[in-house]
Amino acid sequence: MEAEKVLAKEDSDYSLITGTSESGSLYAISKDRGGINLITESGETGSVDTQTRMSASHIHITENGPAGVIGFMDDGKIYKFQGTESWGKSYAGLWDIDLSDDMSRVCAVSQPVEGPGSAVCFEDGEKVWDEPLNDSVGLSISCGPKGGKIAVGAGHYRRNDQPLSQFGYSGVYFYEWGEKEWFEQTEVDVIGIALDSKNDCVTAGLDDGSIISYSTNGSKLFRKDGVLTASNVQWEAEDEGGFISVSEDRTSIVSHIFGALRCINTQGDVRWEAEIEGMVLDERSIQVDETGDRVLITTMSGKAYLVEKGDILWEESYSVGPVRGSLSNDGTAWCLSIQNNNTGTNIFEAYQEA
Repeated sequence: MEAEKVLAKEDSDYSLITGTSESGSLYAISKDRGGINLITESGETGSVDTQTRMSASHIHITENGPAGVIGFMDDGKIYKFQGTESWGKSYAGLWDIDLSDDMSRVCAVSQPVEGPGSAVCFEDGEKVWDEPLNDSVGLSISCGPKGGKIAVGAGHYRRNDQPLSQFGYSGVYFYEWGEKEWFEQTEVDVIGIALDSKNDCVTAGLDDGSIISYSTNGSKLFRKDGVLTASNVQWEAEDEGGFISVSEDRTSIVSHIFGALRCINTQGDVRWEAEIEGMVLDERSIQVDETGDRVLITTMSGKAYLVEKGDILWEESYSVGPVRGSLSNDGTAWCLSIQNNNTGTNIFEAYQEA
């Protein structure tokens, strides 16, 4: 595959987090202190100012509007813009964000410095519901197409008076329109989550590298070895890395451990595998397209790869780093932010399939 570099810019005000719209006609890069820069494929620029002090941790943008949702973990803020309209909400301990397909609902979870967290949902700037995670913190969240069904990956919480100890429970919470339907406890923290509404399942990535898939319909009784048992576990896998990245249609997950990359559908079937040099266990920058066919991988050591069904289509290596990036829904456009600590700047590059 031939790739064309369509944009290249360098600025001391750029930060690492980026966003790419559905087809790649619009890109975003976080500012060093609050807000984002919007860049069209022709190089025209604009900005979204959010009155925040720190750089963005989450960017979701669409070319329809344009519109987007920005999360600021260090500031504890969620900001949405659409055309000339915008709203911002404070949410202390913000850790992860997911959106309904039309971006009207913004769902988030929190991991405070001390004590349990919560799960929250906003619509048009108003809080629709807010549920405390009484014995957990929120580490990951995934919502259905309309933002009604929500799965939360939860972990143990900490207390300042005993900083080396863990308290509470880890596991998966499942909500429907703000009502908790069930909770499945796990032995270790759930650091990745994927809600597949089409197949009625929730797939969880755990901190010990394992993956567990649950039915959204809750536990069912079945007989195993002559014993009547209740469970909603559909399948399990070990040594997958724990950190999972999810396709836009939420039917495929990509796991990785020690350079081994695997795309698994939410029914537990392996779709493709790849070996990627330079990846490490805690590497989190994996962006997945609509269907799970294409994946953008960026590393702490200054490498970037575009992979399709296990084959490397494109790669680039930089003498500086880390590198972070984002991928369009159709997988044909992507952008990178390359951090240069020597100059105190970040380089923004945008690519499209030629």
